[in-house]
Amino acid sequence: TPQTVTVRVPIEARLGFKDVSIKVALKGDVASGYWVSNIVVSPSTITLAGSPDTLDTLGGLISTEVLDIQDAKQDIVKRTGVILPDGVSAVNVQSVLVLIDVSPITGGQTIQRSPIVRGLERGLIASVSPATVDIILSGPLPVLQALKLADVQVIVDLVGKGVGKFKVTPVLVKPDSLKVE
Repeated sequence: TPQTVTVRVPIEARLGFKDVSIKVALKGDVASGYWVSNIVVSPSTITLAGSPDTLDTLGGLISTEVLDIQDAKQDIVKRTGVILPDGVSAVNVQSVLVLIDVSPITGGQTIQRSPIVRGLERGLIASVSPATVDIILSGPLPVLQALKLADVQVIVDLVGKGVGKFKVTPVLVKPDSLKVE
């Protein structure tokens, strides 16, 4: 009694799902003369499960645990977790793989060197023209900053040359990581 009644049953979602992108949280600065040239996260998006209200407050990004890049001079590859609010979990993902490309800043430098004569026969005197050569080098800034004059040599090889005038292409000795412009 009565034969018919009106029943109101509130229905609410207890679990919602949301796809979000992952932002890498970094701390510190790479070494002087270097820069972060690329950051890759794998997977780049994950699915979260939790209450719909909590998921709505997240927006489209979640952050990784903080990765320290202080004074890094080479690429960093690290597996790390993501920071999730209470009541939210990641679906089928426990951690993400972060690849941080650390590249040297490139620059250029002009060095003036006098050619060094090698292989001259005994009793002969060589006169080199021009007396100095300008060498324009480019490459990683840390290598350029540490460059010493002795690291770059212009060598004129006179093996087998007797008396006379010769046009000789000099050989340049330099650090392998630098390019001659």
